[in-house]
Amino acid sequence: MSGFVLEEGFRLARFQNTIGSTNVNNNFIVDLNTFSSPAPILDQQDGQTESDVDQVVVTIQGEGIKLYDTTVQKCLKSWTAAPGILFGHSAIYCPAHGEEKSNYTYALVDTGSDITKKEERKTIWMWKDAQNNEEIASSSNRVAKTFDERIQSIHVSSSLRSNVILVNENGSIDLVPKDLDRFTANYKAESAEHVLWSTVFVTSSSHVRPCCIPNSMLPANSTVVVTVCKRKDLDHYTVKLHYINEERRSINVAAEIDLKLKNKPVAFTFDSTLGIFTVLESNGTWTINHLALEHRPSNKIGAYLEQHSNIVFKNYQIYDEKLGKVASMAPLNDNFVALVAPRVLSKGSKVYEHVLSVWDVKYGTLQAEQVIKMSEKKFSNGNCVCKVNVLRNSHIAVAISSIHSKTTETGKSSKKIIENTSIVTLCPYYNRPMSLMGAMNKMKSTAAFLDIDLNSLSDKDNIGLTRSGQSAIGRSISFGIDDQNALEEWTSQLNADQASETKLLESLMDETISKTDFNAKFMQRVRIDISSLDKELETVSNGTTQNLDHDQIICSKAYTEFGKNKRKNKLSSQMVTIVVDRIFAKNNGKPDMTLWSPTILLYLMAKRQLRSGYIDGGLMNGLIDRQAWHLIPMALESVIDIPETDLMVLIKTLVTMARENPSVWDQKFATYLKLVVEAPRNDIFMHQALKRLTVDELPIVLNTITGWLLGKDAGTEAIKLNKTSSQQLEKRNNIIEFTSALLDIHFPTLILEQSLHETISELQVALVSLSANVEDLENLQTVVAPFERIQKLHKKQGVKQSSNKSQRKKASQPGHMHARYGGEEGVPVYRVETFQF
Repeated sequence: MSGFVLEEGFRLARFQNTIGSTNVNNNFIVDLNTFSSPAPILDQQDGQTESDVDQVVVTIQGEGIKLYDTTVQKCLKSWTAAPGILFGHSAIYCPAHGEEKSNYTYALVDTGSDITKKEERKTIWMWKDAQNNEEIASSSNRVAKTFDERIQSIHVSSSLRSNVILVNENGSIDLVPKDLDRFTANYKAESAEHVLWSTVFVTSSSHVRPCCIPNSMLPANSTVVVTVCKRKDLDHYTVKLHYINEERRSINVAAEIDLKLKNKPVAFTFDSTLGIFTVLESNGTWTINHLALEHRPSNKIGAYLEQHSNIVFKNYQIYDEKLGKVASMAPLNDNFVALVAPRVLSKGSKVYEHVLSVWDVKYGTLQAEQVIKMSEKKFSNGNCVCKVNVLRNSHIAVAISSIHSKTTETGKSSKKIIENTSIVTLCPYYNRPMSLMGAMNKMKSTAAFLDIDLNSLSDKDNIGLTRSGQSAIGRSISFGIDDQNALEEWTSQLNADQASETKLLESLMDETISKTDFNAKFMQRVRIDISSLDKELETVSNGTTQNLDHDQIICSKAYTEFGKNKRKNKLSSQMVTIVVDRIFAKNNGKPDMTLWSPTILLYLMAKRQLRSGYIDGGLMNGLIDRQAWHLIPMALESVIDIPETDLMVLIKTLVTMARENPSVWDQKFATYLKLVVEAPRNDIFMHQALKRLTVDELPIVLNTITGWLLGKDAGTEAIKLNKTSSQQLEKRNNIIEFTSALLDIHFPTLILEQSLHETISELQVALVSLSANVEDLENLQTVVAPFERIQKLHKKQGVKQSSNKSQRKKASQPGHMHARYGGEEGVPVYRVETFQF
C-alpha cells in the first residue's frame, strides 16, 4: 500500500497563440490559480462551495484569462487580452462569499503595446461582475488601476475577505480594498531590496491544526506574508515574515532570516504547518530548511533556518539562459512537494521528457513519479517552460509550454514574435500523511532517481538510503547484566556479525556466481537445510490446471515449513534488498532468470521480511513478468505493502489470460480474485485503483462475485456467504466492501453500457435471494434469543463456581436466587425492594 499515489494525467486544455513580445525570460506562458487562496492548498478554512473546488483560473499569455471546471473540462468564463499583453502574475479570481454580491478578478500587467514604460508592473486590471452574471467579460467592464510602485505579486487571504494584498518589488507591502480605490495599510521597505518570491498563509489555533508560528507569538487567524528579497548591491538573500494587523491597520516585520545561496534561485516553497522552507537552485540543488522561532526580549521574535537535507537533481533542465526558469515546484498538504521539469531521455541525448515527481520534505524521499505524455514532437526539443499548481480537488495541474521565436516581416519593417503551444494536464492524486515507514518504503526508488548505486558496498553516497549504522544487524543486551565486559562483548559480536554479512554480500554480488551457489549460500546463512525447488518447478512447464496445482502444492508446503521454523535469523534491510534485487534482475528491460530463486522468496514471505517496495516496479509486476503464479497466493497473504494499483494489474492480467486460455484460467480466476479480495488494502486507495478496470473487464469480475453470492463456485468454498464463523464473517465483509466499491466507481458505466445489464440483473437476483433468506432468519431471532441468554448465564455461573467452592455449593441449593429467578425461561435476574413510609 503506497503512501502517495499519483495517477496518469488527462488533458484539460490546449492553447496555441502568438505573443507579440520576446520578453518572456523568467515569465510564465500558462499558469493556474485556485479561488481566493494564498497558496493552492494552505487555506483550509475557506468556506467554499463544492462547485468552487472543481474550478480553476487559467492565465494565458497573449490570450487572456479563462475560468475552467475541471470536472466537465469546460471553459465557463473568459477575460480577453490583446496579443501584445504580458501578465506579470497569474490572475486572481475572488468569487462572492456570504452576503457579497460581486465577483472580482485581478490581473497584473507586465508589458504591452498600450502600457508605457512607467506603467509596467504598476497596472492592475480588475473585472467586477455580479455573482450570477453569465455574460462574457471584456475590456468594456474592465477597470485599470495604476499604483506608484512596481508590483511583484497579488495575494488574497482568507482572514482578510474585504482586502487584497499587493507585494511590491522594492519590498514594500500594501493592503487595499477589493475595489483598489484606497490604502488600508502599508509597509515601507527600509533598504533597497528586490522581492523574488512571496506567499501568504493564515495562522491557526493550536487545537485546530498545527502551525509553524505559535499563538503566543502571533494571534490565531492572523495573515502572514512571506517574502524572499535580494539586496541590489550584494549577492545576499533575506527571508522576511510580515504580520498584518487589520485592527490597527499596520504591517510589521515579525521575523527576518538571512539566506545563503550559491546559485540563482529558481523556485521556492513554504509549508506553514511545520515551517518547512525549500529552495530549488539553477544547478539542480534542492535544499530543505526548517524554520525555527524563539522569543527574544522586547517582544521580538528570533528566527533562523536549519538545513535539513540537500538533494541534487541530475539530468534535469532546471534553468535556461534564454528561457529563464524552466522547472517549477508547488507545496502539497501532509509534507509533500510537487516538482515538474524536463528530463533528458537518455544520457548524451537532446530529447527531453517532462516528469512530474512528488517528494516528501520530512525525510527527502521520492514518493511518486509520473511522465506527462506529450503527443507532439515540439515538446521534446528542450525549448519548454513548465508550471505546476496544486488544486483543491486532489489534482495536480501541470502546464507545459513550447516556445518558438521567429521574425515576421511586413514591408520594410520586421517584428520578433513568439509562437507558443501549451498543454494543461491534470493528474489525480491521493495520499496518507507522511510517515517514517512510508519514507523507508521509497528509499529504493529515491536512490534510482538520484543515480545512486545501491549495490555498491564501498560507495558512501548510499549511506542513509540503504544502511543505518551497522546495517541494522545487532544483538540486544540482556537486562540485569552487571558484567563490566558486557558492552565490549556485545560490540565485538556486533562487529563479527557485520563482517560475516559483508563477506556474504560480497560473494552474493559476484557476477560469476551460479544459481545453485546463490541459493545455497543464502539458505546456509539462515541455517535451513532444504533443497532448491527449481528442479521440481521446472519439470512442470506446460500451462495446464494440473501443472498449476502441482506448483501451488509444492510452494505451499515449503511456505508452511518455513513458517513453522521458529529459529530467529537476523537479516539486515541491506541484505534483503540486495538479495531480492538480484533475484528480480532485468536484462535490457526483460526479466533475467539467471538467479531466479523461488526458495529464497518463499522463506522471506514466510518470515514476513519481503516488501513490494524492494523490487523495481513492485513485487506483483515482477511475479507476473516471470509467470510465477505459484508464488502469488503466498505474496498476497504475507506482503502487506502491495499497492492497490498492482492488485488491479493482477486482475487485468488474469482477465486477459482467461480470454486467451479459458480451459485453465476460467477455473483459476475466481481463486486468484478471492486472494485479491482478502489481501491487505486501504479502502480509499482501492476505490481509486478500481477505476483502472475497463468495460470489457467488468463482466468476468461481476460474474465471479455473483457466483460467490449464490454459492455456485466450489473452488472458492471458503469465501461463501453461508459460513458463520468469525473468520468467514470477516471475509464476507471483504466481498461486500469490494463489490460496493466496484459498483460505486463504475456506476455510470453500468448504466450506459447495455452489455452489462444482464450481468447486473443476475447480481440483483442473487442479492434479492440472499435478502429474503436474511429476513426469514430474522423471524427466528426472537425464538432462539432466550437460549443464547441461558447459555451466557450458565457460562458466567460456571466461572464463578470454579473460582469459589463455597459459591458453587450455595448455587446448588434449591432456594438460591439464580435457581428460582435465574432465567430458566429466559427471564433476566432482578430484585424487588419494598420501602414503607
